[in-house]
Amino acid sequence: MTTEQFELRKARRWPWLAALAALAVIILLAIAFWWWRGHTQSQQVVFGSTLKIHYEPAMAGEQRIIEYINQHIAPDYGLKLEAVGVQDPVQADRAVAEGQYAGTIYQHQWWLKQVVDANGFALSTTVPVFQWAFGIYSDRYSSVQALPNGATIVVPDDGANQGQALWLLQRIGLISLDPGGGAAHGEAEKYCR
Repeated sequence: MTTEQFELRKARRWPWLAALAALAVIILLAIAFWWWRGHTQSQQVVFGSTLKIHYEPAMAGEQRIIEYINQHIAPDYGLKLEAVGVQDPVQADRAVAEGQYAGTIYQHQWWLKQVVDANGFALSTTVPVFQWAFGIYSDRYSSVQALPNGATIVVPDDGANQGQALWLLQRIGLISLDPGGGAAHGEAEKYCR
């Protein structure tokens, strides 16, 4: 498919507002859980009442989400959040692993797994959050239901984002994934049924 076949359309607002509210609650719960259980690694990192939270500068809205939670939710728990934008996601994960930042909100589980496997970081996901970077776009078809059988769909070429794209396609019923497989770089067809 060529890029001329895609069209950006204005989305409805209420799903975004609902997702933002859900994300705020999830982040609040994650912070409260982290605060409650303490840091479990052998070398304890104490953040105090100010938590530096990484966000991806290219992802619209993440900084605003952190700032909203900092203004409206964190004070109720005696916390202050500081939004830190770092463009390089591996550098950001390294900073979280080393205790420089308390957490990050930018990545999906497959990207984190790829980074952890490649770098040996002791990181794990805490809660799932809404990721608005992925979507399906076409200037030829007005809905997913309008796609004909055998339609070609382009997905990202890197393993982590390819996995996210395949998961999204499965969630909306376009494909069925083999439960025993995992979307590895260049192997997307192998895991589809």
